Amino acid sequence: MGDVHIASVVLTGVDGSVWHLAGAEAWTSPVQIREGSLGDFLDVPVNTSRKSVVGKPGTKYLGSRVLERNIEIPVFVKGSTLEAFTVADSGFRKALDYDRAARLAVTTQESGERWIDVRLAEQFSFEGEYDPHVDLKAKYTVSLVADDPLWRSETAHSEFVFDGLNWFDGTVRISNPTDVPVWPKWVLTSPAKWILPDPDVKSSDFDRTIVLPFQPFGHEVVVDTDPTVEMVTDTQEALLWAQMNGQFFNFSIPPRTPPIDIPVAVDPLPLLANWIPDEGRKWFARRMKWFAELVGLDTLIRMTPEELGEEMAGWIRDVTPDWIEGLVDWLLPVLSAENIANAIVEQWGSVANMAGATAQVRLERQWTRPWGLE
Repeated sequence: MGDVHIASVVLTGVDGSVWHLAGAEAWTSPVQIREGSLGDFLDVPVNTSRKSVVGKPGTKYLGSRVLERNIEIPVFVKGSTLEAFTVADSGFRKALDYDRAARLAVTTQESGERWIDVRLAEQFSFEGEYDPHVDLKAKYTVSLVADDPLWRSETAHSEFVFDGLNWFDGTVRISNPTDVPVWPKWVLTSPAKWILPDPDVKSSDFDRTIVLPFQPFGHEVVVDTDPTVEMVTDTQEALLWAQMNGQFFNFSIPPRTPPIDIPVAVDPLPLLANWIPDEGRKWFARRMKWFAELVGLDTLIRMTPEELGEEMAGWIRDVTPDWIEGLVDWLLPVLSAENIANAIVEQWGSVANMAGATAQVRLERQWTRPWGLE
């Protein structure tokens, strides 16, 4: 017979108290889970809908809906003395509340730790015929409800740092080993105008992007792609959502997605971008990288906005890229050395401030069970 690995169940109360209900450390705990039903502890509760079809046998499947999770925990409270029993009995009750959430965590060898937030659904149900103070033990059934029924585990992170050259060369790594779709959350520092991916992983289409408004220096932005919450929030309370021009994220990361790299970009001319086609922005980014490698990054960051503006305007005059054909008459004045220099000053203050902005993607792991399903 191999080693026996017991799942650990720990309740962290609304008052910060910690109760080891099952597992190795529960042997000395005054409150333990006893034998009995655990309600919806394991599988997430789901309701399915069907309707009858006239003239056909059976029913037609309409869909399913995940419900709140109702957990029934049968516990045994004990104490070696009357004082110890009273402290444990009162302390465990104070750990749970109807209005505030406690945290129930399960740890297994194969799946690590997962947790869920719970509130009391109703009063403790005492099971017994005699005064528990006589035997210094009591049996209760504790009814808990998790309004969010999914178990959570550690949030995964991946980060891209703009170094002043990798305008359109950046990537972050995402994955989703769970059995629940994940909506990425982004934390973006400034100054930068970020171009974030909205990948359709199921069809391997990574071309769709969302262009965010320019973030001035000192503005940290959180982007939540979940369509049920506010999409863009700014630490400085700027109304960036009003500048999104009707853009929304469409795709979550499907269950059991292996690690993949998705592109992240920084717009090289954010305050002129409305006048420049997408191919033009990428062309400027490639030229900026080529120029920085030619003269050296140290030389580039020591240039004044006027010097860099003159250099960039010269690229247009000397090369006349394909993307500008048909736009020359009205676009060339927009891309003058003076306008580019003014945009650099307004965006970054100086060339040296271009680098350093960071995009971090966060993937909150959610599961339908407290263990397994990897």
